[in-house]
Amino acid sequence: MPDRRESALKSLANATALALTQDGDAFRLLHRLGLVTAASGDTLPPAAAKPGWIGIWEPRSENGASCFQRSRERASEWTSWADRERLEPKGEKKRVVLVGESVARGYFYDPRITPAQVLETLLHRAEVPGGVEVVDLAKNDLDGLSVGPLLASALALQPDLFVLFVGNNWAQAPNLVRGGIERGAAATVLREQGVAGYKAYLEEKLVGLFDERLAGNLAALSARVPVVILVPEFNLGDWRFDGPADAPWLPGDGNRRWLESFFAARQALAAGRLGEAEERARQMIDLDRGTASAGFTVLADCRRRQGDEAGSRELLERARDAHSWEITAQPPRPLTVVQQALRRTAGRGRVTVVDLPRVFEDWLGGLPDRRLFLDYCHLNADGIRLAMAAAAAAIAPLIGGRKVDHRELAALPIAPPPEVEAEARFAAAVHNAHWGQPFAIVHHHCARAIAVSRRVSEAMSQFLELQARRAPAWMCAAGEKLAMGALAGPLRRYFHVYMVYSQGKFLDVLLLEAISAALEEAGIAARERLASLRRQEQGVTAARPADLLSSYYRIAWTSRDWMRTGAFYHRAHSPVSEFSFVCAAAAPVTLQLVCRRPAGGDESCAVLVNGSQVASLALTGAWMTHRILVPAESLKAGVNALEIRWPLGTRPGEAGIENAARDLEAGLPYSLLPTFAEIDSLAVSVAAP
Repeated sequence: MPDRRESALKSLANATALALTQDGDAFRLLHRLGLVTAASGDTLPPAAAKPGWIGIWEPRSENGASCFQRSRERASEWTSWADRERLEPKGEKKRVVLVGESVARGYFYDPRITPAQVLETLLHRAEVPGGVEVVDLAKNDLDGLSVGPLLASALALQPDLFVLFVGNNWAQAPNLVRGGIERGAAATVLREQGVAGYKAYLEEKLVGLFDERLAGNLAALSARVPVVILVPEFNLGDWRFDGPADAPWLPGDGNRRWLESFFAARQALAAGRLGEAEERARQMIDLDRGTASAGFTVLADCRRRQGDEAGSRELLERARDAHSWEITAQPPRPLTVVQQALRRTAGRGRVTVVDLPRVFEDWLGGLPDRRLFLDYCHLNADGIRLAMAAAAAAIAPLIGGRKVDHRELAALPIAPPPEVEAEARFAAAVHNAHWGQPFAIVHHHCARAIAVSRRVSEAMSQFLELQARRAPAWMCAAGEKLAMGALAGPLRRYFHVYMVYSQGKFLDVLLLEAISAALEEAGIAARERLASLRRQEQGVTAARPADLLSSYYRIAWTSRDWMRTGAFYHRAHSPVSEFSFVCAAAAPVTLQLVCRRPAGGDESCAVLVNGSQVASLALTGAWMTHRILVPAESLKAGVNALEIRWPLGTRPGEAGIENAARDLEAGLPYSLLPTFAEIDSLAVSVAAP
């Protein structure tokens, strides 16, 4: 039976022949075949550094010996790699080389504590003759295309064994469809089979890419050096994927019916009517054909309430895998097809597989959760110790050490210093909040950070001030203290790289409330200082209106509505748009909203402030300007919540899919998410007398 790609190419070729003989849109079809191309950045990025280099380390020869020196040319990448100036020539010790992604980097603990350090410590317990050293070649954001070249270059280090800890960064749809022919084939699958077919097509390509770029080379590599592969796991127990509307374009009026079932399922679940919730969730899955997380998550929640935590695992894995079709920001995660591909490498030559999902399940007796994870895939100190214990138990016999049980190694008292653990927990709280996770998990990490070391409370207070100030982070004294202050190390690196230069600042309502709550619970005053700063710095005044479409007001940096794929305005991909703004005092304000409804027709939307409806607005397919006076009694000094509830109807799904397919084949950004409304501007100002 031909695979999806062969079938898609055959269908595309037939369509091309028909168009060329019937005066159809030949140019567009030639573009789909790659015979006419657009400048769209299709060239693959280089998968490796310069010839002879190992990552950021360039070859040097000193006293007749070869070593590798960290290059000043690549200084901008230093924080993504091990904080190591030189890779020395091999000595008498057995050399283990660890290649991996940010999980193997020890994200949140790096550079003070890393998995490579823990692995080396544990391997010493295995009494390897002559000793053992672990060379750390893990890199943040290491993608699937770069793994093979990095392994090949690392042979220059004369390793006795490779450890490969990858699989979270392979699920990147834009990297799987490149070039005119591939885009044309993918667009044909999307048109003919919908998003569910497109998802399956991408997963098949992902497995093909893995087999082509990595699996086939591992057997040959292992003929020279044994390879131990760690299959990564995901935080199934805590991480939430189910946004308010995460289904892609569905045929006909499928999106409206999906939303009706979604709201009914959530209401039934909240009321404890589990049978009804399950029925509605199955209706959602029947409609979306496994392309949305919410249905699986509702079913999993029902199972867990019934005490069947084990039964929820498969459902949560399917929720994790559901969005492999999406090009907007997705958390790094190991898809099931990637985990299975990694498992299949076992026995190919001298390749050993350590199945961390099974190791974690055996250790916990249930779902992997915050007991081992800090966020979606990054491990906490206990998770790192357990993963490296399993790796050490597999490695030791292969390099002449004694056989050890991973449970024995995992029970050893290896832990980071309290200040390092506290900083890692606080950074994790920020990271979870900015990925749109709920208050409970964000507050958990804040409270845990203070419980481990009260020293971190100073950094928390500085962060409250940093986010509340209007000035950019680099202009704030609090930002300088966080980025360059005398901290333990992990927090400084996280804020310097991730917050100051990557994300920018947010109003951060949920996060700052979680931080201030944790500080107050520890007896440290914070809430009133935060409220005062907000009113002073962010409060709407006559001279200072608030532009709620500016990036500062994002609920989370990964919010789909702010991606603006293919547009220069705000697209509401949920039937409810949520915003927050700050009032210096409970005085009347004016909301000015310019919006339209892409589906056309005449319907209305409801505008609510702090839970009370303040307006009902007519919507059409044309841009309309609405001015709404919000009375003082609906407002409060401090943070106010604004909701806009849009009509559930959208265009027919076929039209949305066709638009996405055209953009895809043209090499343009494309969106497979329904749009309920489009907003050109949304501002809050003090009402005129």
